[in-house]
Amino acid sequence: MSEQGYRVPEVCRIVGITYRQLDYWARTELVTPSIRDATGSGSQRLYSFQDLVTLRVIKNLLDTGVSLQRVRTAVEHLSRMERPVAAVTLISDGRGVYEADSPAAVVDLLRQGQGVAEPLAPPLLKSDTVGFAHASERQFARLLDFYQIGWEYEPTSFDIGWDRDGNVVQRFTPDFYLVEFDLYIEITTLNQKLVTKKNRKVRRLRERYPEIRCKVFYQRDYLSLVTKYGLEDASG
Repeated sequence: MSEQGYRVPEVCRIVGITYRQLDYWARTELVTPSIRDATGSGSQRLYSFQDLVTLRVIKNLLDTGVSLQRVRTAVEHLSRMERPVAAVTLISDGRGVYEADSPAAVVDLLRQGQGVAEPLAPPLLKSDTVGFAHASERQFARLLDFYQIGWEYEPTSFDIGWDRDGNVVQRFTPDFYLVEFDLYIEITTLNQKLVTKKNRKVRRLRERYPEIRCKVFYQRDYLSLVTKYGLEDASG
């Protein structure tokens, strides 16, 4: 990012859209750069962070299957109400676009702000569909879902112990695999005896499989998240 704002290549990379999309949205005034618009040959658009948030919201709506025309209708309605896209909570069922002030107050933005008789249920997250062994794992998964970090729960077991005959006598299954980071996470929020045992397993994993990246998530790390994000402390 430059001192003045975000240039077009940065915006496309951060938001995950093409130059053609960004250019079309600017020319049709769906999202125009707040800092500086293109004024002629050689000039460059500069977008603010608020613009990036708005663009990301629009992309997410398009990814759910909402047409660009319907997204534009919703954005224009919010603009008339002087409510920036980046400052509201939007949900979609793949057809409509709704503003959710609260679970009991859902507004249909494609019908000029009419209330929805039956409030939409919040989208089902991946963390709501997995049977976790411990509540702290579910809390961690919810954070991953919130930040849209791809994850798998206990996808792989590694052989880390053998007897004299070469038979496997011990395996280690890390709690999470973060796909984008190629990183395994083992969560431990219990007593010190179990922490020591898990540390030993991770050490054996690293010795046997040096190409595998694995990090232990300790109780202090978990409690830090509980405090920072106001989560329910499920470490007991």
